[in-house]
Amino acid sequence: MLTYAGEEDLLAHYMLNLDLNGQHFIGTADPSVDGVMIGEGEWSDFAKSPLYLRRKKADENSYRWDKIIQRTCQNALDGTFIASGDVANGRSSILELAKEPRYFRRALADKMIEAIRNFPLTGEPIMRRVSAMPSADPKKRYVFLLLDVAATPVKSRAPAMRATTRKTKDQALVFFNSLSSSLRSTCALPPR
Repeated sequence: MLTYAGEEDLLAHYMLNLDLNGQHFIGTADPSVDGVMIGEGEWSDFAKSPLYLRRKKADENSYRWDKIIQRTCQNALDGTFIASGDVANGRSSILELAKEPRYFRRALADKMIEAIRNFPLTGEPIMRRVSAMPSADPKKRYVFLLLDVAATPVKSRAPAMRATTRKTKDQALVFFNSLSSSLRSTCALPPR
């Protein structure tokens, strides 16, 4: 029998309860015990623990990935989302982004931040950089495209933009096809 005060307390018990293999579990490994009661306040104590506070600190960058998901959802609701697949029905970019576990969201956000920091500011009218990033799913990769278009009149940069966009698309597809057997979903986020 299992009794607990609230879901948060049950979660705290689970997070603090490890077997010999390091796997979380609820209850006890003692076969003579036929009931477990998880008291009220376990979550409150857990949320103040150094273990939890270190994890929250380590997760800070991962929330950038969450913001991408939120922004993509908002763009879908606003009708400004460009994507392959139906966002509301079936597989979509949003679903693929949301599947990533927290520890992978950390790594993906760190790679995006690194790519942005290392983006060369050369003064060229158009600059692009394509990065491939792994997923928790070994059959899936993300392509992160940085594109910097200088503030020159649209008419004068149009031919270069077309060439760069075509080249960037080709590069992105080469990256993606070499890393994944199929392109399930793509998305483009309009600038804010």
